[in-house]
Amino acid sequence: MSKKEISYKGRVEYEKAIEYLEELVKGLKSGTVYLQSEQEYIELSPGKTVMIEASASQKKDKEKFSLELSWYLTEADGEDIGLKISTTKPEIDEEVEAEAKEGSE
Repeated sequence: MSKKEISYKGRVEYEKAIEYLEELVKGLKSGTVYLQSEQEYIELSPGKTVMIEASASQKKDKEKFSLELSWYLTEADGEDIGLKISTTKPEIDEEVEAEAKEGSE
């Protein structure tokens, strides 16, 4: 199979970003995700397990959340990576949080 690639970077309204994410979820659930830029497109079919890379950062006037999904078309076993993405604020043990802050200074 030859390599195909589509890449995009740009600003969109908040609601449009949500639409893209909702379509991504629908595609993942159905087993096929299409990404199109002008007259080019890629059809992706996620494998049984998915590699997830997530990061988040905050600066004075900018926040960033990055999510990368990748998979092989051959089967592999999944594992619990301990990542949680939620709409509710996590309950963190204050002692553990204080130790983590001390360790990062």
